Amino acid sequence: MPARLDPPALPEWEQPFAAVHDQSAQLGLRAYVVGGYVRDRLLAGERGTTIREVDVLVDGRGAIQLATAVGRVLKLRPPVIFERFGTAHLDLDHRALEFVSSRVESYAPSSRKPDVRPGTLKEDVMRRDFTINTLLMDWDGTVLDLTGRALKDLEARRIMTPLEPASTFDEDPLRMLRAVRFATTLQFSLDPSVESAIRAQAGRLQPPVVSMERIRDEFSKLLVSEQVQRGLELLDATRLLPRIVPQLEAGKGMQQGGWHSHDVFGHSLLTASLAPPELISRLAALLHDVGKPAVHELKDGKPTFIGHQEIGAGMAGAALRHLRYPGELTADVVKLVRLHMRPIQYDPLGWEDKAVRRLVRDAGDQLQRLLALARADMRASHYPDVKKIDDLEARIRRLDASAIAAIRSPLTGEEVMARTGRPAGPMERWLPIPRRPGVTSRPIPSCSRRDSGPPLAMAFSPAAGGGDPGDRAPGPCIPGRPGAGARRVSAAAAVRRRLLDARRGGAPRAAVDCRARAGRCRADRGSGLRAAARRWLFVRRRAGAGGHPRRHGSGVGLCRAAPASHAGTAEGRARGREPGQ
Repeated sequence: MPARLDPPALPEWEQPFAAVHDQSAQLGLRAYVVGGYVRDRLLAGERGTTIREVDVLVDGRGAIQLATAVGRVLKLRPPVIFERFGTAHLDLDHRALEFVSSRVESYAPSSRKPDVRPGTLKEDVMRRDFTINTLLMDWDGTVLDLTGRALKDLEARRIMTPLEPASTFDEDPLRMLRAVRFATTLQFSLDPSVESAIRAQAGRLQPPVVSMERIRDEFSKLLVSEQVQRGLELLDATRLLPRIVPQLEAGKGMQQGGWHSHDVFGHSLLTASLAPPELISRLAALLHDVGKPAVHELKDGKPTFIGHQEIGAGMAGAALRHLRYPGELTADVVKLVRLHMRPIQYDPLGWEDKAVRRLVRDAGDQLQRLLALARADMRASHYPDVKKIDDLEARIRRLDASAIAAIRSPLTGEEVMARTGRPAGPMERWLPIPRRPGVTSRPIPSCSRRDSGPPLAMAFSPAAGGGDPGDRAPGPCIPGRPGAGARRVSAAAAVRRRLLDARRGGAPRAAVDCRARAGRCRADRGSGLRAAARRWLFVRRRAGAGGHPRRHGSGVGLCRAAPASHAGTAEGRARGREPGQ
């Protein structure tokens, strides 16, 4: 390994490095770059050199003073200061500078709150987690190895601790998980002494010594790495995985039969490695079969796992909540686990279009992740027809294009302007849009064909008289509309009105014949509105009158034209009662 970096600074770090160097010289401080920047630069031939955070180690107590001076020169916001540790944090554009004073830390056996005191550079690097993170770089690019073995470990691609592994892990048990994470992301090996020490102390990787949030963050970094299967196998070999996701343990040794050659546990790890390298997909892949042991049965000597996706969804949610993952992420993973069998069960000949649409509706914004999970699940076995997921995806695209074409307006903008005599521009300028509470939109007539266009245009013409359409008769040209004096409210608004009347002690709603009392009180049966599942309640505006919900065809009518003689009768109370009240 080279003992010098040339050039010392990457292009995006040239200005910050120059500022740190100049200000440390002016303040009479000795400062070095330490940790991940030096490690990754030395590995740059194999790994990328995009580095977002740089640690600056200051010999003595001057870290906060240096950070303040550098922030002033670079015209940054004042640093975030942590007096107890003698550290300061500067935010650059999508990057960060961390200034650390050399120190020594000691911990109580059951605590992660250290006793901090000033220390030398050698004492500071020896307290760090792994030798590969102890390397220092001077501003001329010279690399310093104060441990005497960091460069050798880096060249041998080995994870080793500066002190005895048991002592290093005893100070902070999270370092055990970090060791596996570094071995996975850097594609290094664990030194045998490190691996045995992790196995011996694995039980300490739990609260209150280590918070679940810290465990979650390290585990997430491992999951999105390129060698995720190897990382999970290392976690299992070092006995850390049961401390993180104990739900996976029951799948060990449980054979699945059929197209599967791995047990449930091995299949889950392989599926995770085949899933896209982002957190939600990897979590869903790892947990997608977690419910199988709970529903395992033998029928005619063959294993079955009926309903494992539903049981697994609940178990996955419990596992992620235990790890303190955000609620939105947890909900997405639970949805993927619950639905992961649906694309696999797709039959190009047996599924109608409505079944495909139902899958799209149920998956929602997780559709692409669900299809990717199905591919990974099938590839992790010997399933013979993985390409059917591609066929399903193509069919979804065709249906989506058809749906977009179906909602095109029956009239062009030019035709509307020609028939109404209105200028170009937003229709809201000249359409009287209702604004009363409860009125959610203008009535939409049954004009699903182009030849129905002219009546619609005439309804909004100047001859129609303007004003709220609920205050006047709409004219005979629009089919399916209620009679004069009727207006429309949403179903939710009608329910709220009924509850409000009940609280005020109003008369119970009486049942009446909608057609006889309120004219044409049926809902629009146009195919376009049915496809959009639009159901409205036409409410006759009549002060003090009752009403009741009643279905007509595909819609719901609510007429408030009940005679007063029905308002208080037992028959009226019985007929006006809502289902379930």
